[in-house]
Order: sequence, then C-alpha cells, then structure tokens
Amino acid sequence: MKNFRFKSVIGLFFALLFILNFYVIIAGLATASHLLIACGILLSCFQLYVLEQFGRKSAILKNLPYHVMIDDFMAFMPLKFRRFIFAKNTARLLLNQKQYQILTKRSKNDLTEIIKDNLLSPDDPGFEYLQGNSALISLQCENFRVVIGSGQCHQPYSLSMLNFGRLSQKQLSKKHVHAISQGANIGNCAVNTGEDGLSPHLIRGGADLIWHMRYNDASFRNDDRSLNELMVSTIALKPYIKMIEVKFQLEDLPATKRGLTAFAISSFVKKLRALSEGKPIGIHLLHPGTDLLNFLGKTMTATGVYFDFITIENLINGMPVLQNSGIFQQPFLEAIVSARKMVNQYQLPTKIIAAGVIVTEYELLRAIALGADACFNASDTLIVTRSATDSLKMNRDAQSIRIANFHRNTIAAACSLMGLCRYKKLTDINPADFCRKVNGLETKTLKELMYQTDSAVVRPLYVNLN
Repeated sequence: MKNFRFKSVIGLFFALLFILNFYVIIAGLATASHLLIACGILLSCFQLYVLEQFGRKSAILKNLPYHVMIDDFMAFMPLKFRRFIFAKNTARLLLNQKQYQILTKRSKNDLTEIIKDNLLSPDDPGFEYLQGNSALISLQCENFRVVIGSGQCHQPYSLSMLNFGRLSQKQLSKKHVHAISQGANIGNCAVNTGEDGLSPHLIRGGADLIWHMRYNDASFRNDDRSLNELMVSTIALKPYIKMIEVKFQLEDLPATKRGLTAFAISSFVKKLRALSEGKPIGIHLLHPGTDLLNFLGKTMTATGVYFDFITIENLINGMPVLQNSGIFQQPFLEAIVSARKMVNQYQLPTKIIAAGVIVTEYELLRAIALGADACFNASDTLIVTRSATDSLKMNRDAQSIRIANFHRNTIAAACSLMGLCRYKKLTDINPADFCRKVNGLETKTLKELMYQTDSAVVRPLYVNLN
C-alpha cells in the first residue's frame, strides 16, 4: 500500500508539472513573450530528464531511454546521418561508467590499476572479487592462446584468449569496421564476422576472420535448397578465414518433428570440414539450455563427428541497456558452466568460447574459470576508442591503433592478475578463487554457486552495474 501511495505522489507531481508547463507555453504564445516560451521549452526538457531518471527504476521504461526515443523519432533521417549522431550511444549502453573509463584509458595507453573485482561497491550484494596472493610471479602473455581443432581438423587455429565478436557491420561505419579488423591484426587476435558476413573492409584490415554463416541462408543454397558447395568452398578456402561458425535456427535444435536430426547435423559439419579442407567448424548458441547441450553432446558422441568449438553468446539485439545487468549475466555464466559440464561428461575435444561484454581482466578470467577456453568481446564497445580526428586522412590509422592498445593492455593486465593469483596457465584458473557477496554477512565462491546440484537453491543475481 505504501508503494502504491508513493507512485501516486510521483504521478501527481508529473501531472502538476505538465499542467504548469502547458500554462507557461500558452501564456507565452498569448502574450508573445519570448521569455515565457523559452522557459516552457526548458521546463519540458527538464520534465523529460526527470521522467527518464525515475524511469530507470522500472524494468519496462529502462528498455526505452530518452536517447533511444530520440533515435526512433529521427528515423526519417538517412542512416548515415543517424549513425554519425548516435555512434557513441551504442557503446555507452553496453558499458557501465567504470568499464567505459577503463576501455578509454587503455586504448590511449594510460596506466590503469589491475581490476580484481566486478566494479561494484564492496558493500553491495553481488560484489565479486578474485582472491590473490602476496607473491607475484611473472608470466609471458604470448603463451595465453588456445588451439581450436580436434583430431578431425587438419588446419587447427591458435586463438587468442581475447578476441572481437558480434560485429554488426550495418550499424557501424565502414571506417570503424576496417579499424576493428586492422586493430585485431596488430593485436594478433581474431574477428567474428557476425551475421552480416564478409565485407571488403574486414578483409582489407588483415585480421584473422571467423566466418559466421547461417544454416538456412538462402544465398548459400541452390534452387532445390541444397548447399551450394562451390560458393561455400570458394569462401571457406580463403586464407584469411581461419574458422567457420554455424548458426542454426531455434526450431532446428534440438531435433523435433520438423527439426534437424543428429545425422543431418553431423553430415553438414562433415561437408563443411571437407569443403574448407579441414578448418575448425563450430556452432553458435544464444543462452542454450541443458537439454540443447545434452542433445549436441549425444549427437557428437553417437555420430563421431565433433564441433571444434561452441560459441555461447550473451548479447540480444534490441535490449542494449540490460546487457550488463544480472538479468542477462547470470544465465550467460550458467550456460558456460553447463557447456563445460557437457564437454567433460562426453569427453569431447570441443572448445568453448564466451561472447559478450568482456572488457576487464576480471571478466575475462571469470569466464575462463567457469569453463570458457577463449572470449569474444562485443565489437560495439570499441566505438569509444574513436575520436573526432579519426576522419582526417592523417589519422586514418589512429582508431585501429587504439583498438590494438586496448587489446594488448587488457591481455597484459590479465597476465598480471594471473600472476597475483599464481596461475601459470589458463587451465589453472579455479572458480573456487572467485568470491561473490550473497548478502551483508555471507560470501560464497563461484564454484559453490555455479556448480551446485541443488536446483531449488536460489542463485543471487548481479546488481546492475550502471
């Protein structure tokens, strides 16, 4: 009842504010007073700002902030102009303030401290930290790579522990796509092409590319819906294509009356591996459940045809504000754990790649501790590395250099954090060393929270970092 009254007072306040604003504008028009009209406009802006601030407490209004409303209102403008105006908003929606500052400083080669927690206040429930040691060991960052490719793969690929993924080329400028590819080339890491596929700007950047293709993509099918092997082979054999990632439709997995059978999936993987002459083949999954993962494990075991890697993505288009909140983080972490359990249960050579907003070394090591072998950071977050001078010809490579700086400095910080915890290699990272504050008096490790078998136990979510 108190909550209802509180909301009623807030609603009454906004109603009175609207009436006052309406009266000021009408009075200004009636008296031809420019001062009253200006006051009415300023009061309207103030009302929208206050309404948006109060709306942050509502999960519904939170998905529709004022800058997104303005972007939708200006949909009549050409995409090129809207992209220029709102280029920075995408990254700011994906990152909280502390992540934004860290990414910006590291892209400029400014010194930052080692991030040993999830950037929350130590007094807040959901605060996480990594237990370290007083003794520091020195590690070589060049060794932190993972080989993707089982015994069935003739061209295994050495993947960096941090790469760039979720590349939305339609939402980014051509220069920015080229800069991401060129920065990844400098940093010796890979770029996932995303659902938009290959583009000349990605190829000219020189990065190692992971080709993301859809199973039902009509552009790779003949008129009879069979796979156009010549076209697929022509693309897959390109030297800059290092791995192939396949995305199936939700109705295709797991097998249903209309979905794919285990034999159809294994046959498609074998065909892709043959057309690419033995390059790693993987599958893209968005928040997979245990049923889907068990189906894939049984399929690979029964047919003897393995996926070389499984990409688990945490990002959902259309809801950028909540990407960094506990609503999406917890299922993402649980999906990584479930995938690792499946791989260990069926004793598969499959690697696991976590794709999401992974900016700091703590987020990187946390994903690896829970079962990931490597990570993709959302490429949209790298927009913050651009500056106003990037459009000048003399500074056309400045953005790619800053992206490479961010990658190099984050890898170096991850190595330093591993040294503080006395981890000599990636497989030494233990989820038992990651602690989460459940409430004011209780702290549990991620191993206790994520690997517990009692499904009735409620797992605390993260507090929104924004």
